[in-house]
Amino acid sequence: MDTEYCETLDKLLAEPGQITDLAIRNTRKLYDEYTLDNSKAFRYVYVTCDPGVTMQDVSMQYEYLPKSTGAHSNVMTKS
Repeated sequence: MDTEYCETLDKLLAEPGQITDLAIRNTRKLYDEYTLDNSKAFRYVYVTCDPGVTMQDVSMQYEYLPKSTGAHSNVMTKS
């Protein structure tokens, strides 16, 4: 994946007890999970970590509008 020319690239800075989303310059406390504040559509996810940093799990939350109802949005979580 070409990180120099991709359409969107999220970079996070994890420090003891906090995490900063560098794309929107938002810092908040770091708990067991972190969800990006700026939602977007994506086709691929490419995750890299600096040396000495590990990641346990990556998952996505997605919304969809069922054809049958057309009125309500449902939120699903996929791991």
